[in-house]
Amino acid sequence: MAGFGVLSRSLENPSPKDVSCLKRVICYLNSMINFKLVYKFDPTIKQLECYSDTDFAGCPTTSRSTTGFLIKYADAAISWISKQQQLVADSSCEAKLISAIEALKETIWILRLFQELINLSTVPVLLVDNKNAIRISRGSTSSSMTEFE
Repeated sequence: MAGFGVLSRSLENPSPKDVSCLKRVICYLNSMINFKLVYKFDPTIKQLECYSDTDFAGCPTTSRSTTGFLIKYADAAISWISKQQQLVADSSCEAKLISAIEALKETIWILRLFQELINLSTVPVLLVDNKNAIRISRGSTSSSMTEFE
């Protein structure tokens, strides 16, 4: 859960505001105790789908972005992550590229595993929501485009 991820950044020296936020997160989780996520397996979908996104410069103290991705197979989530990037990105495009690369590494690992287990032969799909990042990943533009998005 993203709330715990943000709160965990101040575990060593939590402020009164952090404790207050933690209480709100716990109250929220307590109110959701009877809700659940249901994943329905769809055997007709035989492709890995990866959705990647970034919160550009979301950390107010370090200006680091947060990488997030979700990988699905047969319309069910099989892998996901939300973590702070190690580098400080100069642009939203650069942050999106860093996130896409992390997602791609995980997707390739899962693809290789699935090729051994179930003989998966389809090409995975990576979805990124930044036009310049998509252009750069396809090799159809120079990296100087990262400076302006």
